[in-house]
Amino acid sequence: MQYAISQLELKHYPGGFCWLRARDQEIATQIVSFAQTKLGLTFPDGLDEQGQVDYCWGHWREGDVLVVLDDVTEFDAVEPYLPPSDPKFKVLLTTRLNIGSSVQSLFIEELDDESALALLETLVGPERIQSQLEDAKTLCGWVGNLPLGLELLGRFLARRLDWSIEKMIERLESKKLEAQALIAKESGMTAQLGVAAALELSWVELNEAEQELACLLGMFAIAPIPWTLVEGCFDDVKPDDLEDYRDNGLHDRSLIKREGEGIYQLHQIVQEFFQAKLSARQARSEYSFLKKLATCLSELIPFNYSQSGIWGISLEWSKSDGTWDKNTMLFPHAQAIVQHAEKIELVSKPIFILYNFIADYLRERQFYGDAIAEGYLKAISIGEQLSLKSDQKKKG
Repeated sequence: MQYAISQLELKHYPGGFCWLRARDQEIATQIVSFAQTKLGLTFPDGLDEQGQVDYCWGHWREGDVLVVLDDVTEFDAVEPYLPPSDPKFKVLLTTRLNIGSSVQSLFIEELDDESALALLETLVGPERIQSQLEDAKTLCGWVGNLPLGLELLGRFLARRLDWSIEKMIERLESKKLEAQALIAKESGMTAQLGVAAALELSWVELNEAEQELACLLGMFAIAPIPWTLVEGCFDDVKPDDLEDYRDNGLHDRSLIKREGEGIYQLHQIVQEFFQAKLSARQARSEYSFLKKLATCLSELIPFNYSQSGIWGISLEWSKSDGTWDKNTMLFPHAQAIVQHAEKIELVSKPIFILYNFIADYLRERQFYGDAIAEGYLKAISIGEQLSLKSDQKKKG
């Protein structure tokens, strides 16, 4: 909308600007209505719907025209109603899908840190942002510099003049995607939905297998994910089928990003959404997913059994021969998994290995603090519980 308004102000489109809403709307009806009310067209008798649309394009006023189709969900459904191949018609489609080579695509990613802060300043005011700069940076990070998220939060803060940014962050941390600031659409926004509702529209388009993959991905950290690790969690699914679920289901709907060959990552808000969907399932689903993921990750970690009976994890393979350092990539996911395990009280050998891995990783990199000791203590505690269970089985 901002682009369209700026172009109209510059008089780049003397033939006009036609905005059409594609999701769950009749495109042909909108085109005909626009032509009647804005251009004053009348139609010859006997024209069917397609004929009326064609007549509109053929009798449009002179000059270049900008036609925007907002939130396209199926390209095949709108293609018959697009303007003819005439240089005066410029067509812009917005979509969450990867339409492919049939149209020239411009992918809009999240903003960089500087641009994200600048957007907040335009919505909230420079003085308010600069006086709470560190909190403002944290707020941008909470939504991963996503433009829609920033606009929703900025407009919300603009109406809450007595709210500090710190209070906004606290509300987000406690309410997550249910926070009012991420649900309610403010007046003046071209987006018709809040963040959660927009994600829900993409979710309902996924089939069961794609939703299951999404739920598992929600258990990973906000960090690059090696796809081989995901494949290990779905040993009952053919790798080609799993790639189809990822590419056709998630990637084409911008629910997952490709960071490199065999490397993918979730946006923070998408991860929160997937976690909420997993939590809404039966408890045994979360338990099952976590066991699979912990087992697969622990199997990627080489370890040696020392004389003292403590698992000592070898970090020799952390010397990367490429862009990605293996242990550095696995570390944040190990942290995320043990946090999930603690919540649902999962005690297993893979969790035992992961706690040791976390502590060894930090020690080898000369991190200081309580995290190293906590990792080893957690591992010892789990080891003792596993030993006790083993003894009880033997006695039983």
